[in-house]
Amino acid sequence: MNNWTLKTIVVLALWLPCCLLSAQQIATEKALADIDELTSILTEKSSYVHLTDFGWKSALQQAKRILAKQDSVPMEHLLFMLHDVISRIGDRHAKVEWEEQPEPEKVLFLPFALAPYEEKAIALQKHRGAPFTVLFPNYPYLKAINAQPIRSFVAPFNMRGRSAPTEAKRLRAINRLRYLGDMLEFYQFGDATAASFTFTDGQKDTTTIIPLSQRRGSWDDIGDIRDRYKRDYKAKNYAALMHTLEGEIAYLALPKMFNAEDHPLYFELLKNKMEAYRNTKAMIIDIRGNSGGSRMPIWMLASYICAPDQTPQVVNMAYIRETNPDSLDLHALNKRYLYPYDSPNFNAEDRKAIDAFLQTFKTAYTFDKSLFSEAHYTVFSHRNGKDHYHYDKPVYLLMNEQCFSAAGVLAATFKGLPNVKLVGVNTDGSSGLSNYFRLKNSGLIVKLSTMISFQPDGRPLDGFGTAPDIELPRTMEQVLGEKDSQLEAVLQMIKQQ
Repeated sequence: MNNWTLKTIVVLALWLPCCLLSAQQIATEKALADIDELTSILTEKSSYVHLTDFGWKSALQQAKRILAKQDSVPMEHLLFMLHDVISRIGDRHAKVEWEEQPEPEKVLFLPFALAPYEEKAIALQKHRGAPFTVLFPNYPYLKAINAQPIRSFVAPFNMRGRSAPTEAKRLRAINRLRYLGDMLEFYQFGDATAASFTFTDGQKDTTTIIPLSQRRGSWDDIGDIRDRYKRDYKAKNYAALMHTLEGEIAYLALPKMFNAEDHPLYFELLKNKMEAYRNTKAMIIDIRGNSGGSRMPIWMLASYICAPDQTPQVVNMAYIRETNPDSLDLHALNKRYLYPYDSPNFNAEDRKAIDAFLQTFKTAYTFDKSLFSEAHYTVFSHRNGKDHYHYDKPVYLLMNEQCFSAAGVLAATFKGLPNVKLVGVNTDGSSGLSNYFRLKNSGLIVKLSTMISFQPDGRPLDGFGTAPDIELPRTMEQVLGEKDSQLEAVLQMIKQQ
């Protein structure tokens, strides 16, 4: 019995009695047919099943054997099993959704806030209009819930974070613990309205029972610009995202990866602001909390940052799970500035740079390239920004473990540019050119990546993210919401340069 099978059977043994109470059932033969359909979809469309060493086919076959013993299958049961398998193939965009999943009648939440700090989960309490404080100063860290270590307690529910880089996986698990009431029902503890919490100082522990809350309390990072500027960008007040600090340092907050179709004024203002920033001392591009969107801001910012005498630089390489060139989604690839070697978008210098890049480039994984398209590349050069001046001052890209998808690509493509330093925390990475597939019988929607996207060092973005040049974790002051210590540290670096 493999590791997946053993863990899944244990979890389902706990959960199945709850599922059987659900009115939403699907005939067993239809559920088994959907698993066969998913197997075909993964084989023919998924990019990441060709990189993973997880035995996903045998896991799906074992799922069929488990389900075949039932007269009918609860939809929640099928959803869980398929999502569990999908989450293990290394595709960070992958998920399984049920559009008609009923909302729980009663939802109870973790009765305090949790935040990541020094590789632990620190318990906090929120005060209206004031910073957080530590819940139990003598025992600040949450260690266990109902005597179960929090890492294993939350694991079945942290599927989207299962293959994430360490920092992102930790934060996703902490955020998932907010929904503690659902988890207690899952584990079938007798009383799902309260829980036993064990707190620690690293050496000594204390345990107390605390009722769950009807209000969802959560920790908000003062450095998360997605939250800080949410009202501004929703109201299209883009000017709030671009200003100077201390009179001589350009600051660009990028809370999401905007596209020109929906946010034309953003790019118009960015161009005007870049002209105004020409003589600033340095620039900070802040993408903390940015979960992705369009790659268009990458291209526009790079057009100012690439130097006139800079040799063209390959910053991204990708393969698409499609062998027929006529079936490639060229529009989607072009929006990502990914082109094949012989594309008219490249000139002789670009191709020379690709040739040089391929001399030393080696992917971190071996896979059957005959199942994929030819390689596609993103190349930065000053030619991309021929209509823009060269910003030759230091650029600091401030990032964290919430930077995902196109925001992670921004960090990966800017890493190594001559005047750019990445500061903060390893990103969540991921880049996959996702497609959606609806299973015929259950109607479950499967999201899968159809592209493998590699960084210049040969590692994919998924599962690795991009490491900072200068590691800058949150201080306790930032965790408590007293000050944005990461931004202040970058300002201090600029002053000392």
